[in-house]
Amino acid sequence: MGADTELQIFADYFQVYLADPKVSDDWSDAWKAPSVLADRFIACERILGFATERNTTVPIRVVSHDAAPDLTDQVARSDHAVKAGLFTTDGRLIVAGCSDYWREAYPIAVSPGFHGAAFFSFGLASVNALQGNDRYELHIWPVGETSKPEMLVRWQPK
Repeated sequence: MGADTELQIFADYFQVYLADPKVSDDWSDAWKAPSVLADRFIACERILGFATERNTTVPIRVVSHDAAPDLTDQVARSDHAVKAGLFTTDGRLIVAGCSDYWREAYPIAVSPGFHGAAFFSFGLASVNALQGNDRYELHIWPVGETSKPEMLVRWQPK
């Protein structure tokens, strides 16, 4: 059963996460990889981290799908887009900012197993410090095996 929700997430340190709420791994070193700043995301087995353009509360549309969606339109309109996969042992995933208390993070009901995810960034050129019209979309769907991280559109600031 799919769902579509508009959230306001505090993207402290310019970060938003999609995660298995039971993950206890330390993923901080993932942000140190040379390509991470340009790629604007990290992909670990049970957590995905996405970079935002502002270090404040940002709008994120979260859409869960019952099967792999056609995201052609989102890719064409986005400033930056990435796709990856993660695994959950729980019956949910969570969406959270970097400093959020995960027990209170937004839950998404899913079946345990592998899930694909795509994160889209729009309006990045509008950002001036903490002000801007940037917005984000996170799409999630079940898959049979983990998906390799993939850059769909790379943001090229002018």
